[in-house]
Amino acid sequence: MKGKWSVVVLVGALVLGIAGGLLGGKLGAGKKGELESLSGDLAALEKRVSTLEERISGVDLGKLLAELSQLRNAVSSLQEEVKGLRETGATGGKAPVQTGGTAAGIRLASVDLEALLSDVLLPSTQAAKMKQEEMDDLRSHYQEGKIDEETYKRELLKLEVELLDIKLRRQLDLIHRMISSEEFSDIRGDLSQLEDKISPLEDEVQSLMEQAKQGVKEEKLQDFLGKYQELYTIFHQLEQLLSQTILAKFAQIAAQIAKERGYAVLIRVQDALYVDPSQVDDLTPAVKERLKELF
Repeated sequence: MKGKWSVVVLVGALVLGIAGGLLGGKLGAGKKGELESLSGDLAALEKRVSTLEERISGVDLGKLLAELSQLRNAVSSLQEEVKGLRETGATGGKAPVQTGGTAAGIRLASVDLEALLSDVLLPSTQAAKMKQEEMDDLRSHYQEGKIDEETYKRELLKLEVELLDIKLRRQLDLIHRMISSEEFSDIRGDLSQLEDKISPLEDEVQSLMEQAKQGVKEEKLQDFLGKYQELYTIFHQLEQLLSQTILAKFAQIAAQIAKERGYAVLIRVQDALYVDPSQVDDLTPAVKERLKELF
């Protein structure tokens, strides 16, 4: 009841405010005809207020608030029911069981991108390792006094350039295989341009190779090492670029496969602290199959 009278008082205050404004305007005019008009306006306002009070008097605000609260609860209950029906439909007729805040039954998959990249680079890695072993043997022979310093320096420079040549040939071969793969068709043009820019460096490497075989004279050693360092830097940056490109493509293909097979979540093995193989499917072999041209 107190709430009802609060509304009545509020409405009355609004009406009085309106009436006061009308009075101020009319009296300021100082005309008798306008006073008569004002009386009519006040009578009309009083009638409207009475009608409003009658309507309000029939309303139990406490009951109204209670009904609104019940309505909110009913709507909330309905929303939960609809949500449950959606989840039931999405899980083949069975509502998912909540376990540790995560819905059970979600299909999870993982992919080992680093392992895939290592497999792609394996031939180059093995060749470089063999060349490094040759350098170690050469160093041992020199330290043991089996070869003189001049021979050691000449053979060492030759092995360094041969290692450079291995890097270049492997990278050009990898670029060619990427161009041939349909999975890299979206960047085939860029790869072709890259191949055109890198291919001429073969002549630069061969020139260094000839100098190393003949023996680099002391006065030309600085120029030789400068050119070697320049090519080494280029090939190192190229290797990083190709690795990043291949990793990005592996990730893209893995996501496509996961989506095609209906997985909800795809985990990168390198980002996971722990993966239970019995609960997470490994998509690494599937990605490798899709990009078999690289392996």
